[in-house]
Amino acid sequence: MLKKSKLEKKGSPAWMTTYSDMVTLLLTFFVLLYSFSSIDADKWQRLVVAFTGDTSIFEQKSELHINQQQAGLDEITQLQQQLKDFQELYEKLKAYVESSELDTKILLNKTDNEIQIRFTDNVLFDSGKANLKDEAVEILSKITVAIRTYEQSIQMIRIEGHTDNVPINTAEFPSNWELSTARAVTVLKFLIQNQNLSPEMLSAVGYGEYHNIAGNDTAEGRAKNRRVDFVIARSADKNTAQ
Repeated sequence: MLKKSKLEKKGSPAWMTTYSDMVTLLLTFFVLLYSFSSIDADKWQRLVVAFTGDTSIFEQKSELHINQQQAGLDEITQLQQQLKDFQELYEKLKAYVESSELDTKILLNKTDNEIQIRFTDNVLFDSGKANLKDEAVEILSKITVAIRTYEQSIQMIRIEGHTDNVPINTAEFPSNWELSTARAVTVLKFLIQNQNLSPEMLSAVGYGEYHNIAGNDTAEGRAKNRRVDFVIARSADKNTAQ
């Protein structure tokens, strides 16, 4: 019993103390590493200033922050102006259509990002033809004036030609594909050559009979499907669009 009691009083071996110190030091080392890896940039800059007395780092940061704020404000102002111009373009087009009593022949629709001008049936072309009518020249000229006025708010104008499903097979137009495409290209060329719109903001596409908006089983439905559409896309950033 006496021998056992003496053994119990000896306690932990000496190497355990050294081991504990080493583990504590390692833990402290890794905590320091972690603190350095996640140090707050602002606190670090203040520490640098405290040791060096160089305050230019704060001046540079302040100037950068001001420039970033100003750039953000400029972008917001530009976007607001483009939205305003786009709305004014729509209202100008609508006013022209209504004052010319063309609201049954030219249909307008607007979303936040697009204005659609729909020239129905034979407003621009006679049946089976791809030559602009005389009255079509005047209409397109008036519409182009509005477009040029608000050109900075426009990214792209897509001119779409559409037909009904009545087959066409002539030497000039073997199918509705050729007819619809020729009509779209005719309008595009007129806007470039006669109205001086930038070719970079225009495109033309022919859809033939395959994007109908009404049934082709009635004369009224076929008349609705024979059309030319302008799809005017708003530019959120004119610099990006160029």
